[in-house]
Amino acid sequence: MALIVAGCAAAGPAFAQDLPQFVTMPPRLTALTTLAMVPGLPPEDVEQGGSKKASNKAGNDKPLPPQSDNDALRDEKDKDVVVTGVRSSLAQARDKKKKADTIVDIVEADDIGKLPNNTVGDVIASIPGINVFRREGEVDNIQLRGLGGVQTTIGGTPIESGAARVASIADLPSDLVKSVEVYKTRTPDQVDGAGAGTINIQFRQPTDFNYGFTFSGNVAARYNNQARQYNQTYTGIVNYRFETGIGDLGAQLGFTWNKNPFLESQARNDPLGQVQTRQVVGPQILPLPTYAPNQVFFQYTTGARATPSYSASVQWTNDKTSIVLEGNYATPKFDRHTNQLYMPITIQATSTNALPALSNITLVPGTNRIASVTVSPVNQVGPISYLNQENSDNYLLKLSGRHSEDRFDATTEIAVTGSHFDRSQLETRNRFVNRPVYDVEFASDKFRFPMMNLQFRNLDLLDPNQYRFFGVFEDRLRGQNSSIFTRADLTLRTFGNFIDRFQVGMRFTQTQRSRDYGSRNATALQIPLSDLPAGWGKLVPIAEGFGGTGVVNNARWLSYDRSAARDDYAALRQFLTPFFPAFATDELPEDRSQFFRATERSVAAYATAYYNTKLIFPISGLIGARITNWTSSALSYSSRTVRRVVNGVTTDTLLVEPLSGRGNYVSVEPTVTAIIKFSDKFQTRLSYNVGVRRPDVSLVTPFVSFSDVNGFGSAGNPNLRPERTTRYDAIFEYYFGRVGLITINPYYWKLNGSITNFQTEELLENGQDGRLYTVSRPYNAGSGYRRGVEAQAQTFFTFLPGILKNFGASANFTYTESEQTYNSLPGAKSSPPVKAPIFGVAKYVYNVAGLFERGLLNARVSFNYNGTQLDQQFSPIENSSYIIPREWMDAAINYTIPNGPLKNLGFSLQVQNVLASARRSFYGYPDQPRDVIFMARTYGGVIRYRF
Repeated sequence: MALIVAGCAAAGPAFAQDLPQFVTMPPRLTALTTLAMVPGLPPEDVEQGGSKKASNKAGNDKPLPPQSDNDALRDEKDKDVVVTGVRSSLAQARDKKKKADTIVDIVEADDIGKLPNNTVGDVIASIPGINVFRREGEVDNIQLRGLGGVQTTIGGTPIESGAARVASIADLPSDLVKSVEVYKTRTPDQVDGAGAGTINIQFRQPTDFNYGFTFSGNVAARYNNQARQYNQTYTGIVNYRFETGIGDLGAQLGFTWNKNPFLESQARNDPLGQVQTRQVVGPQILPLPTYAPNQVFFQYTTGARATPSYSASVQWTNDKTSIVLEGNYATPKFDRHTNQLYMPITIQATSTNALPALSNITLVPGTNRIASVTVSPVNQVGPISYLNQENSDNYLLKLSGRHSEDRFDATTEIAVTGSHFDRSQLETRNRFVNRPVYDVEFASDKFRFPMMNLQFRNLDLLDPNQYRFFGVFEDRLRGQNSSIFTRADLTLRTFGNFIDRFQVGMRFTQTQRSRDYGSRNATALQIPLSDLPAGWGKLVPIAEGFGGTGVVNNARWLSYDRSAARDDYAALRQFLTPFFPAFATDELPEDRSQFFRATERSVAAYATAYYNTKLIFPISGLIGARITNWTSSALSYSSRTVRRVVNGVTTDTLLVEPLSGRGNYVSVEPTVTAIIKFSDKFQTRLSYNVGVRRPDVSLVTPFVSFSDVNGFGSAGNPNLRPERTTRYDAIFEYYFGRVGLITINPYYWKLNGSITNFQTEELLENGQDGRLYTVSRPYNAGSGYRRGVEAQAQTFFTFLPGILKNFGASANFTYTESEQTYNSLPGAKSSPPVKAPIFGVAKYVYNVAGLFERGLLNARVSFNYNGTQLDQQFSPIENSSYIIPREWMDAAINYTIPNGPLKNLGFSLQVQNVLASARRSFYGYPDQPRDVIFMARTYGGVIRYRF
């Protein structure tokens, strides 16, 4: 037994779950195993036969207090140890949170795989303060305490997607991740550029594994009840670690491939519009004014996202030094087919002034809003199809080193990162031969949720003879960035009574960004399908939407098969070229209003003093600041539309001229923290921190696009400054048992320099002399705040008798209230509201999870709730759109075979979106739905193997 336990302890936490549930060890082995589980200590630092010493270095960038690990070892030396998979993972995450210099929440690797987590977005969705949106089966947007633009780093190195500043979190697979850290407040040594905090992802490194050859892999498949296909994930990690005369050497290769098919069905009302006085409304007399949605539509989006990801690393380490060369590469490919069917209500169907005729009108009782109506359009209407392909390449190559002596730690790193994004979209439009008559209920009660219901009276949507080819629009967007990032840090230990250590360092980043856009259009055609080239003369029924939702309607129509349309697109281009010369070549005509080339440089230096004193109670913390100088230079274009008369013919001509611009700012970001330890279990953490969020590059480019015809334009703003967030946090932490914790975290975040678009009257340099144009630009035009409280608790009920002690629970709750104020600008077209709610902030967010673990069997149920959010603001404000509270539940059962020829083979049964939740929104009034989007439920399993 002693040999078995020692071997497993050396393997580290990743293999701890292979032990029996309860193992009691003699003191020597107890100490050894406890050290193996100390958070932040990689396995190479575990003492083996007296040849290794415990390091005081934890994580990639942050030293622990010098005494913490050894003290923890001595404190646990004479205690029995309970070694389990989930509990060990929760204990590691909890202890890292307890010892951290700032406010952070952590999810460890063993905890990641216990729910259906395809990407890092799924992993962090249940962390306190995190608010996520889900679209097409994946986490699409992340906010931290109501702030978007959350920065993403890999091992402390910033990464981004395309030309944007934020990373696509769905591009990062969860299976290759060692841990995920969400920093609510930050320390001066962390990279700058985000006001909302940082998500740091740690990938596994070679010396995190046991000596010798190690292999782990899994295969996952879950059935999607709407797409009627299987989500698939395949992962393999191969690691080899061995001892040499000068230290340990390890090499690792990792691979994961994830394919996520989806089908999302949507029924939607557009914003309320006023019934026009010249609109035919039958014999009825309506109140003035009367409102109804401008138009309604059904939308079905099908497709799949396939993401192969690769990682490789080589590491050499000894007692004092570690050198790691690592790389990550992901190439997500997105294939999406969207079919829409728009039907007008209070707006014209085309560019003419003809409005649909309305009849059989019923009003919502006691209001002037239409509840149901019969519509007879004057113009032809028909469906739209979008064929969309998105391909990305994201890479990181990093060389880092660390050297430790009794007096100092030195770390350095150089990294090259980049991302390429390429989206091509083909939009096709058809028209019905006959103008259909249709009945619309804007909030029908025939379905699971109140939603728009549309019924056609005189049209068979599946009859191909009813369709004519109306036109095609094609565009392509390319964005990319490439960065060089370097850092150097020096930590000096004083061994003094007040100042524990000093830390100084520098950061340098240079990033090249670019964006290109092209488009072409052929429209206003009325071509019979039989006259089109091969592949375009045949329509097929679109995917059957609302699968598994109980919704039944007749809104299923014909569209192009996406594969056939792509394969035969060259023939369609050849067919269109005589009438539209822009289709003659493969390359699309450039749209210079979307073009830019930009270079950014950021140089930062910081200094931090870590103190440790006692005023009744022990108090530790840090005082530091980071100073950053950021410069940018960008090239874009001025696009001016000029109307001229040539030989009696009026033509509009586009004049294009290059523009260049520069930007610069210097920011100082102080940080002060204090940790008051009332006891080993209870402490209070206070934090003051300033962070900046740089504006997106597209906003600071000097482009101008305007028209002499209508006097309107849009432009960037090279003088735009970053948003500045001042964060005040206090967190009260109580730790008990091996995994238990209770925390309460009130916070106040003040935002200065909020970026908002305003219309102002301007004299443009390239415009007509003396003419004022109405130009929309982004400005730093206001301030706001987010304030609230987070609460968190987790425990296993070990005090209960029998099997009940194997149950546990975790829960967290976030309350946020927010307000935004705006400053009027000289020349603004209108005065902004003095105060307004902040978009996208949910007042209430909470997560609850039930846990069970007995030996190598464990189970988990997780429930997430996001409260009402303001989504878009309209005039009058009561017509603004709000997202209805969203609920999401996942469940999983996991088991690993402990012995025999199938030892270490694990199984998992998983269900995602147990409640078959829908994403819903409404316009001002709860009985006026905007849309209902049904999200899929998936269920299946995972097979894991470790050798």
